[in-house]
Amino acid sequence: TFTNEAVSIDDGPTNLLFRAKDKRHLDKPSPKGVDPSKLGKVDFSFHLGEATMKKIVEISSMNGLDNITLKKDGQTGSFKIKAASLGNNNKLSNVFTVDMGYPQNLGKDGFELVFKTENLNLCLIDDYDVDITENGRAIFKNKNKKIKYYVASEP
Repeated sequence: TFTNEAVSIDDGPTNLLFRAKDKRHLDKPSPKGVDPSKLGKVDFSFHLGEATMKKIVEISSMNGLDNITLKKDGQTGSFKIKAASLGNNNKLSNVFTVDMGYPQNLGKDGFELVFKTENLNLCLIDDYDVDITENGRAIFKNKNKKIKYYVASEP
């Protein structure tokens, strides 16, 4: 629920209230919702299980890891999710990596998208099917609830 002062997310007996210090920081969604035609075509999809998502969010939080990178390994061809801080090439950062295997239609070698960890922290910890679009957006589709999260990658 969006108000002029906060965003409230209710999930059964739990509630999370996000407050902004300045009303200009609250973006209200369009009453029409997200226009799927502006997201681009889906390049590939993968499943992000609840246990894996929980690990990513918890370890990122405990270690101050502010970037989540989705990357195709150029050597093995496997798909990895990496959490790191202070930029992905920082040699001093703690790094947490999850090997997600070999999703179909993964695309070209060297594929890499970076997301801010704080954007994924808004998602409920649960099972998701994730679509990655050609223009760098991720669509997290909750498998247990009628919820979708649209997350843009960083430039």
